[in-house]
Amino acid sequence: MKIDGSEPDPFWFIDVADPAGLAVTDTHMYWAEDGNNRIGRAKLDGSEIERNFVTDLNGPHGLAVQGDYLYIANTAGGNIVRAALADGTAEVLLNVNGPQMLATNSSYLYWTNLSGESVGRFALSGSDPEPGFISQSGSWTFGVAVDVDYVYWTNYTGGQSVARALLDGTEIDASFVPNQYYPVGLAAVSPPTIASVTPNVGGPSGGTRITIDGSSYFQAAEVTVGGSECTDLEWVSSSKVTCTVPAGTIGGATVEVVNPDEQKVELADGFTYEDPPPPPTPGQPQTPVNGCAKAPANVPLAGTVRLLKPGCETTAGQAVKVKVKARAARGDVQYYKVIRKPNGRTLLKTFGYPIKLTVTWSAKPTATAAAYKKVRTYR
Repeated sequence: MKIDGSEPDPFWFIDVADPAGLAVTDTHMYWAEDGNNRIGRAKLDGSEIERNFVTDLNGPHGLAVQGDYLYIANTAGGNIVRAALADGTAEVLLNVNGPQMLATNSSYLYWTNLSGESVGRFALSGSDPEPGFISQSGSWTFGVAVDVDYVYWTNYTGGQSVARALLDGTEIDASFVPNQYYPVGLAAVSPPTIASVTPNVGGPSGGTRITIDGSSYFQAAEVTVGGSECTDLEWVSSSKVTCTVPAGTIGGATVEVVNPDEQKVELADGFTYEDPPPPPTPGQPQTPVNGCAKAPANVPLAGTVRLLKPGCETTAGQAVKVKVKARAARGDVQYYKVIRKPNGRTLLKTFGYPIKLTVTWSAKPTATAAAYKKVRTYR
């Protein structure tokens, strides 16, 4: 079913043999097939099934995704495997006794060990493995999950509870959720976070299209700016949403993301309404440097004159361009030619017939300089 509970389907749309673990990204789902010793994957709509995405495993169970990698608890093989999400290329990351289920954050990967009655962890860099990070003597640890503050696990036997501890392994509460009947799987949903809002400035009339980057965004999340709902909301991924800001009052406005489970995050002054700056006023006039666009005193009936020197620019650094228009004294024939050299040197050549010429030199304005334009007419 969808996250909002709609479109329930009691029949799973992918047939999987001995499914043991599951992990999901913004684009794919991954599953472990214990009996077939492989990892499969498919698009979130069930299409493009790849049943042999990772092979040559031995009783895979728990899966977890972090960054560009899929982590696999290769239970019977006695190790934790890391596979690239891009192509399934796999490597043994850590040899450890009977890893069961996995959970990860940006720093550590956590695993449970039934027979070892413990929760282990190691840094994602591959250093400092701690197989006995948390000990649960007399209880088989099974499921594991992590959020921004805690690591959680299930005591399948013994305490038969959901337990938790701080991420550094302290403040263990073995009966956080007591009296459960052989608890197995576990998941934890972290509250959303906001890392940035881009752009974070716009006019009070609204209409600015913003991108919010962070984490834990549900597809049905809502966004408000200054207490008013953002429109045209688009869920890009669990770490990115875009929307169009509503109208607001001058000053800073709080950006809020609210998930359907009512977990939310606020960023004070995440967006600022301000009047747009006035258009730049023309500044000082600009002129061609060193007379590089000096108009000739006259144009001969037959001959050549220079209109532009090579690489001609104005005092504001703008390129000078020249345009010539002409009308012959007889008929529609134009008895002239503009010669433009590769270095920008421009010449005007005439061929001995009466002609009226209009020559225009120009350069574009800048934020501090007005446009340049000079027009001369020759007969």
